[in-house]
This record gives sequence, C-alpha cells and structure tokens, in this order.
Amino acid sequence: MCMRHRSRPRSGGSSRCSSGTNVLPTSRADDSPPSTSPAMSDLFQRAQAMRYAGSPENDFIVSLAGDYMQETPTEPVWQWAARNVYLDEKMTSEPGYFDPTKTPWTKEWQELPMRPEVREAVAMKSSRTGFSEGSLNILRWMVKHWPGNALYSINSDKKAREVAERRILPSIERTAGAQLSEDPDDNTLSKISLRNMDILISGSGSSGPFMEIWYRLIVLDELSKHAKRADGTTTYDQAKSRQNDVADGLLMALSVPEEAGGIIDLKYTNGTQKKFLVPCPRCERRIELLFDYLLADHCKDGDHRYNLDLVVAETVYQCQLCGQPIEEKEKYAMVNEGIWVPTSNDKRRRSPAGDYVPPEPGVESYQISDLYSLHKRVTWGMLKKLWLQAYVINPTDEAKKYVITNHGGLPWEQEATNVTKESIEALKAGRIEEQRVKAADGTESTIKVHLGQPFRMAYRDGEFNARLPFCPAMLFMTTDKQFDYLKYLVFAWSNSGESYLVDCGRLQDEDQLWRLRTREYKVEGRKRPRHIDSGLIDCGHRRDEVYKACLLHQMQPCIIHPGGWKIFPARGSGENEGHAGKLLMLKKDYLDSHEITVRVFYDHGIKNQFYLGQIQKRDEPRLWLPVDLPSAISSEWTAEIYDKAEKKWKHDKQKRGPNDYGDCGKMQFVGKIEFGGALQNIHWPDD
Repeated sequence: MCMRHRSRPRSGGSSRCSSGTNVLPTSRADDSPPSTSPAMSDLFQRAQAMRYAGSPENDFIVSLAGDYMQETPTEPVWQWAARNVYLDEKMTSEPGYFDPTKTPWTKEWQELPMRPEVREAVAMKSSRTGFSEGSLNILRWMVKHWPGNALYSINSDKKAREVAERRILPSIERTAGAQLSEDPDDNTLSKISLRNMDILISGSGSSGPFMEIWYRLIVLDELSKHAKRADGTTTYDQAKSRQNDVADGLLMALSVPEEAGGIIDLKYTNGTQKKFLVPCPRCERRIELLFDYLLADHCKDGDHRYNLDLVVAETVYQCQLCGQPIEEKEKYAMVNEGIWVPTSNDKRRRSPAGDYVPPEPGVESYQISDLYSLHKRVTWGMLKKLWLQAYVINPTDEAKKYVITNHGGLPWEQEATNVTKESIEALKAGRIEEQRVKAADGTESTIKVHLGQPFRMAYRDGEFNARLPFCPAMLFMTTDKQFDYLKYLVFAWSNSGESYLVDCGRLQDEDQLWRLRTREYKVEGRKRPRHIDSGLIDCGHRRDEVYKACLLHQMQPCIIHPGGWKIFPARGSGENEGHAGKLLMLKKDYLDSHEITVRVFYDHGIKNQFYLGQIQKRDEPRLWLPVDLPSAISSEWTAEIYDKAEKKWKHDKQKRGPNDYGDCGKMQFVGKIEFGGALQNIHWPDD
C-alpha cells in the first residue's frame, strides 16, 4: 500500500527530511578549531558534538524535527485506531476502543490518506454508518503520521463545538498529548494547536477558516445541511480552493442526502459511485443490500394485516440472486466480508437532466444504507417496520422521505413512485408466505401458505429450458418495437384468466419473427406442443415496417397457422383520442392500399392496471412469474415512475434504463380485453 506523499511542512516550506537525521545547531564563527592539524580538528569536532548534544537548544530542535520526520506508516488508520482511540461515555453508548468490525465499510474511507491518487472523497450515507467517526480517526491519526493543517467543518457552530469538546480534543490529548501547545490560549473549541499542525473546527457559516491557511485535510460533515452563501458558492467550492497548491491535499465530504440533485448527490455522481457488496451465505455471490428484499409477508395476523411486533422480530432478507432467506444474525459475518465495487457505466446514477456523467479521475464516491448497520437498534426488522409504516400502513411523503434519505442513504425523488422489486418477487409462483390465523377459541397460530405451483421459463435466450406446467388456453406474444431491435414477452393464459410469463427475448428485426411463429412450447403430460396463437406489436416507432410484418404473417398460411398468424399492430394514446372511458379501440388504417386494424389503447389506464393492479396489488386473476425470472424483467418493470403531482407515468431512459419489457407486459392486458371473455371456452385436444 503506497503512502500519500507528504511534501509540505506546516510553514509551507520545503519537503521534510528523512527519518533518523541528526540535527545540530550551526557552528558559530568563533568556534573554529585552534589548529589545522587533522587530528586536532577531529578532536575539536567530537568535543563540539558532545557539548551541543546535551544542550536544551539541541533537545528542542531534535524534538521539533522529530515531529516532522515521521516514518512512512504501513498501518492503516482504522488499524491504528483500534489500538489507540478509546471512545468514552461522551462519545458513544458503548465505551471502549474503536472497533473496526462494527463499521467495516469505513475501512477503505480511512485508508484514503495513504492513496496519493485520490484528491476528493464523497460518502452519500445513511444515519448509522460510522463515516463521521472514521473521518475523526483520520484527524487523530495524522498528528503523528501525516502532519499538516486540517479543517473539520460541520453544519453549525454548536455542533462544531460539541465535536471539538467531546470527540477531537480528548482523543488527541490521549494519543498525542506531547504535541499540544503548552499555551492554554492556543487550544480552544475552534482551534487546536500542535507543534506540527493546527486543527480548525468550524460551523459551515464561518468564512474565516476558508480564507486563512492551507489545509492538507478538509472534512465537510453533513454537507447537505451546510449554510448557503450569498455569492452562490458552496463550502465544497471553497474547500477545493484552499487545496489548489497542496500537492497531497485530500477533501472528504459526507452527508445524509436531501433532495435529488442536491450537493451530496451531485458530488457522489461525479465519482466512482461505489456500492458495498457482501457475500450471500447461501449462494456466496456478492449482493447489494436493498429495502426491496426485506421480507415480512409471513408477519401478518389472520386478517392479513401486518403484526409489527412480528415484523421487528422475524423480518429476513431474501437474496436477490438465489432467492434464499438470510437471517439478521448472519449480517455481522456478511458485512465483514464486504468490498466496495464501482458502479458499472450502464448503471451509474445520472445527472438531474438524465445525462451520463463519467467518473472524474481522483474522486472516490460511496453510497450505503442502514441495511448494513450493526447497531442494536437498527435491525432489518426495525427498518422493515419503518418502511411499512411509511409506505403501506400510513403513507405520507414526509415519512417516505425520512426512510429513503435517513435510512436508505438515497436522495428523495419528489412526488414520484414506482413498482418495487419486492412486489415483483411476490409474484413468483410457489412462494411460501407465513400468515397469522386466529382460531375460534381466540388462540393464534402461524401457518404456511403456498402460493401457486412453481414453474420455470419455457425458453431462456432462445433455448429450450422447461415444459409448460399446463396446456394454456392462449399463448399470446407482445412485442415492443424500437428503432433498431424488438423485445418480446410470451404469456400463457389459463382458462380462468390467470397469466404466466413463459418466454422473453430480443430480435434484431421483423424477419426473425418467424422463429417465434414456429417455436414449439412443450407441455407437461402432453404429446402435442403448443405454439404462439396471436400477438401485438407496438407500432409507435416505424409504423410502416410493423404494418408490413403484421400483414405478411396474417396473409401467409402454414401448417401451424392455416388461417395465417394473427398478429396485429398496437399503439398507446392519451385521453384526447376519444376513448370515452374505453381502454381499447379498433381503428382501420392502410398500407399500400391494404387495410389493417390497429389496436389503440388508453396508455395511462392500461399502465395503472398492469403496474398498480396486477403487480403491486396482485389483483385477481393473478399474474404469475417463474422462479427463474430473468433480472432484466425486474429491472425494466421498475423503470417507470408515477408522478403524483402531474398524475401521469414518466420514463427517463437515460436515468432509469430501458422499459421495453414493461411495454410488452402492459400490452398483454390490452390483448386480454379482446380474448379474455373467451378463455374459459378454449380447449386444445392432444391427439
């Protein structure tokens, strides 16, 4: 591990000497040797060395030089702090030496002073993650290992004084008391003077600290709450200006976020956007801990209402990769095996305008939530309870914002909601949920309820994967046409009106539709395979190409489809096209004198039915998903958000990724409007 180069002493002069150099006062002119004899000269120099070695002046100079000439440390800050930083009752509710295993995600943060290529570090964090203590450890450590002026700035003068009085000065007195100035006027609650550096502690509203001296280290704590300046500049801007001429300067900013597009959000976006990935104890693959995978469906009473005591006690985390439950007691080992991983380019958080922002060289940025916290009062159960209270039991924007920012460590997206991955996971067939039921005598018990029979995708990436679990009344295909490709979903519809996702994929162009037209879907217990019966293709892009493909397949019979393959163009519209309360209208159009019927649907209404009804509320008849659901489905079905202020669905592809499979999903329920009433009467012989 390389050490950040220390090139500037407190005075701003030249580089420090190497460790171990003897420092003696310069000889006076009248101290020249009395003889030019080599033997006498050598004897004189040795006598002079002995004379000065014991002097108070020499002791002071050697001591002072020692303050600057520290050996390059190989021990990281967090490891040093575990041996030297004692946190007393004023600092923590659990007194003792700093324990890095309680906040292992802060280890890399505390190693940044030893990485000279890093100039800025940003932590967009939740409230219980220990980044502030990790930053204070760096201040405590640098006195003996990386001396140079330091500034700690927090959002108010009151908090600054509390930090100085309770956390910084007592620690430095224990770990580097000999370095403190002996003048009592030099050490106050706003400035701590040491032989080799000054530490300034300030509220963000004070401009003086940003104008006085150079700083090797600047820490901006609770940056989102820092005072706004009349000239439009931020404390972050001012801090950078104080380090322009410092070769090894480091600026560290940390904060719970506020609104999306706020300062901590913007600075995080500029960096590497690292996430803390931990190994699942079941499949051993690394995952990010997310609110969507906190499961408490088994914590309900007989009336299907959440029992919050059970939620706190029995919430588990479901691995998003293998689907297996993880208990709270396993969290300690998981997080202590975690690593920080930069976000890939295709998943990076974008600017407020939706633009891609590349990582800036020398800027490390981190985001973490309280789901990782090992604090006794921040368990998965407690967090799930807060989430249910804010989003399900008594939903308010204020409560939602508190959960998302304070506990999720994410900026608040104003007046917007979207389908959750938790809701999508709940649609998987074969899912086991525990429910509380009350007997006639008043006693309560917990029962396990199996929801549906598990099944697998019939095809994955165009290759056969599994047989259909039943013979569907209708195999229906919906295709979303983009400018240079098509994506499709295939649902198997039962006689009772339930739908099952059995196939999905991507096609380069309309010519490849022939693959789907002839694709065989084998059925459990039957000899004869099924084929796609009908379908819709979105014609919002490249109308003529879609019309041509639909007409071609409609008019060309084959053994499987003797009357032609019934696929039709479809497009969504707003209320101004005369829907008059109807979700679907049939409109005639033409291509080269050929008549074609277009399915025009009310887009907003269909989205409400699909996203809010079928997915969020699990409306009957049910939509069922396979146990091996492709991750792309979950990602794209959560890409659209509902703007409650404007009362419409919005999709920002640059910011939230594609939603093609979402458009395919909603069109399945456009098709159901036409064929739904006939499903119970459709039966396919097996001869």
